Amino acid sequence: MNEYRSSPRLEGIQEAAKFTKLGIEVPYQPDWSDEEVDNFRGFEIKGRNTEIGRGQTKCWLGHLNVLHEIINQQWTTALIMEDDADWDIAIKEQMSLIAPLIREVTMTKDAGGSPYGDSWDLLWLGHCGDAFPAQIKTAFIDWTLPVSPLYRENDGKYTRFPTQLRMVYKSDGPICTYAYAVTAHAASRIYKLSAKGKDRLITTELREWCQGGVLRCITVNPELFHHHKQVGQVSSEIAVVEGTVQDATVDRAGL
Repeated sequence: MNEYRSSPRLEGIQEAAKFTKLGIEVPYQPDWSDEEVDNFRGFEIKGRNTEIGRGQTKCWLGHLNVLHEIINQQWTTALIMEDDADWDIAIKEQMSLIAPLIREVTMTKDAGGSPYGDSWDLLWLGHCGDAFPAQIKTAFIDWTLPVSPLYRENDGKYTRFPTQLRMVYKSDGPICTYAYAVTAHAASRIYKLSAKGKDRLITTELREWCQGGVLRCITVNPELFHHHKQVGQVSSEIAVVEGTVQDATVDRAGL
């Protein structure tokens, strides 16, 4: 987000945060030049085979800009939200319920200075799907969830579970970066791994770092944060830049 440029998204997320008593920081996001964007994604650079367009690259740069802010501010942990993120009015109660499950999954007995423990790098709290493990050992009934036995995985398939079940487990293959929490160590790690440029989507890189053990990642599923689109609104600003604009009804149909 650019804090010097008013927008419905910025106003909306600030109002939502105020209503749910969440404190948020909105870092300045620069307007990157075409040259900066193409250099990061390796466009027409020998030895680079970019798979991402300019809109997807600007998404990368936006996330890295926030990670750089976290590093500079020396925050111990931080939650990064995209500017069209939305959440339940009971978000604080929801987080208090998942905290002990995160400690259980990471085998952290003592909460110490954090209710979530300190044995994780990335908490994937806002996504558009993840694979479910063969056995669900850490879960609870969350009355804020819809009463449905169908749960969507990252490949679009639906799996049956008890209604209103909120699960916490080691990330398998999460996609989308609507909201995720990082530690100071993880912010520095991701920034260093990405500072020289990337050829693929940020969600692809984060997912593979989670799968490969570069980052210790925990998924909350169903997610606590998702994006919000008004009727008739384009699917994303990335789609505008990429030239693949979709109506918001298309995205809603997939949920």
